[in-house]
Amino acid sequence: MNPRERKVLIIDDEPVLTDLLSATLQLEGYEVLVSHLGSGGMQRAQQGDCGVVLLDIHLPDVDGLALVEPLMQASPESRVIVMTGDGSLEAAMEATRLGAYDFLTKSDDVAGRTVVSVKNAFRDLDMVHRVTALEEAVARRPTFGGLVACSPQMHRLFE
Repeated sequence: MNPRERKVLIIDDEPVLTDLLSATLQLEGYEVLVSHLGSGGMQRAQQGDCGVVLLDIHLPDVDGLALVEPLMQASPESRVIVMTGDGSLEAAMEATRLGAYDFLTKSDDVAGRTVVSVKNAFRDLDMVHRVTALEEAVARRPTFGGLVACSPQMHRLFE
């Protein structure tokens, strides 16, 4: 996934909620895709270009918690945010145990909390990309006895 892409996939069977979240996230500059079934969402996620997946626990064709791990395997760079209307502590703990990035309850301010969670997830993805780029840059630098140098004079000394 290109770190500049800001695609969010919403997998939820409630059209009113998906319309609200889609409109809210689009106003924040995100590209939003929607699937009302877990199977369709899984197919879309396998394309690997969505940075964040908003996943409802209760879907008509599958248990949303059962999709957390397959979604993360299909798109390892994506962050999965689990949503539910019941807000049970057990569901939140299970989602986290399975690797979900965050857990949201569908309450009065679900749109506002979703924006914050999505922003945080993309910030996390950006940090992962930055750390990876820095590690690769450090690995390419010439070293001499464990020393890392940037100046041309030191590079000539290493040769």
